[in-house]
Amino acid sequence: MNQAEKSERTREAICLAARQLFAEKGYDTTTMQDIVRASGMSKGAIYHHFSSKQEVLRSVIEGEWRYLNEFVEDLAAQSDASVTDRMTVLATHMVASSPQSGLGRANWVSEVPEALLESLRHSLTKLAPHLEQMLRQGMESGEIGCTFPHEVAEVLVLLVDVWVDPLIVADTYQRMCQKVDFIAAFLERFNAQVLSEDAIAVIKNGVGRFYE
Repeated sequence: MNQAEKSERTREAICLAARQLFAEKGYDTTTMQDIVRASGMSKGAIYHHFSSKQEVLRSVIEGEWRYLNEFVEDLAAQSDASVTDRMTVLATHMVASSPQSGLGRANWVSEVPEALLESLRHSLTKLAPHLEQMLRQGMESGEIGCTFPHEVAEVLVLLVDVWVDPLIVADTYQRMCQKVDFIAAFLERFNAQVLSEDAIAVIKNGVGRFYE
């Protein structure tokens, strides 16, 4: 293993420890010393890779983006499976790793506000093309007759990324559930009925964790 690989593994280990702490304790109450202890590394090693706790948080966020993109890319490659089934898998995955269930306690939107713009850009340029690919696969198989697959994919990721994220748009749980129902109706309106009742229930239950 060369020095660059060792450095990357060290950064990953630090981010893993920090992510767990942010999820358990919240960003504000987590200290760099907490990260030092949890990672099992020296203070010098931590500060060699990260100059501040905010920089650690930013790296954690970027890691989340990369992981989600790889997951959706892999789903898009599974063309033998129905789009509806794959969307249920995606919903389950996003709920399990969502801001509400973990990183959200770090309140990253407030701590790294510029990351919100980057998140939207990432959703449009990385995630939306994979969703569009799945929609087109569904069209080719006859599962759906989606009109405007490119636009539907982009609007869908923006709605999920912002509109139904309680960290960004404060709302009641009932209103959030209505938003999820609207998204399902929006997809149906453009002949992209890919959210099953199971997927809708998974999303609503996931959003509900934020209000517990």
